[in-house]
Amino acid sequence: MIAYFTRVACVCATVSFMVALPASARGQVPTSGASHVVSRILLEWAIAERAAAPVAPAAGKAARGPVGQPLEGDAVAAPDRAAVDPLRQPLVREAVERLLTIRSGATRDFLARQLQFPRVRRAFETRDERVARMFRDAGVSAPEVFFRVFKRELLLEVWVRDREAETFDLLSTYPVCRVSGRMGPKRREGDQQVPEGFYEIDLLNPSSDYHLSMRVDYPNAVDEARGGGERLGGDIYIHGGCETIGCVPVTDRWIEELYLVAIHARDAGQESIPVHIFPTRLDSAGLAWLATTYGTRFVDFPFWQNLQEGYLSFERSGIVPAVAYDGARYAFPLPSTPVPPAPAPPSGVAAEGGG
Repeated sequence: MIAYFTRVACVCATVSFMVALPASARGQVPTSGASHVVSRILLEWAIAERAAAPVAPAAGKAARGPVGQPLEGDAVAAPDRAAVDPLRQPLVREAVERLLTIRSGATRDFLARQLQFPRVRRAFETRDERVARMFRDAGVSAPEVFFRVFKRELLLEVWVRDREAETFDLLSTYPVCRVSGRMGPKRREGDQQVPEGFYEIDLLNPSSDYHLSMRVDYPNAVDEARGGGERLGGDIYIHGGCETIGCVPVTDRWIEELYLVAIHARDAGQESIPVHIFPTRLDSAGLAWLATTYGTRFVDFPFWQNLQEGYLSFERSGIVPAVAYDGARYAFPLPSTPVPPAPAPPSGVAAEGGG
């Protein structure tokens, strides 16, 4: 117990030092400085505490966040432990998220920082050769990547371009183990829906309860505009394992590869990784399937038509579209490619869809 409180004191002292730095300098503390100390202390604490009292995640729960904060639907630690747990202190949480976030503002040594964590090191030792070969085969030396998720098809695509190139090429396709909920966007906390829309990966978690995980920055401004004041939930991850209540599980095997792809892109200078999540492939056949299955008067059908604009923009150009928010709709300023009108519903489709 004395050692436990000693670690808490060390973490708090280190974070106090980081917070005292000018804001412009906090994200640039070298790995040999305060950020390195925080990461090593937290890693030591996490290993010791898990060894003393391992807790298996409950079935059907989403991955924990990077600093032990339970995600939506996850069990909450006992209050007495939360009061002294350094992973639950706001200053520590801010410091650790600064270390792991994609958009921290400092790209140097991101790979080196991640390799401090045992799971990332093991993934690097066993899978990085394959990842490096995929990049070489694609003719890419400084990768910039883009993810697409298709709920109906249970697929996750990784697209890549060299930082000097204009268009993306398909790098690899991965199976999604399962999805929860139905077709349609996430509307509120606890609805078990996988979001649909245009997002970014904003954090890589090397110590997830589901092996490794990458956080999706849901909710965005469109989700908030469509939410009608509801509590929207959050903490949506692409993660290992096969359990989900709104996340995208791809099994431990494939999350290791995806995680390394993301690390290399970040280490090469990519400050945000777009991830587009669709109910299905939104070509004319996919939208016709949604019209047949749910009806064109279904509450989400106009939203799917809006998503199709961004889907077709990338399909036609190979360039990830710029995404803007126009109230409850997405807007795509570039490229300005006209989108064909939605197909008429097949004969016999009910006026009101189900779901």
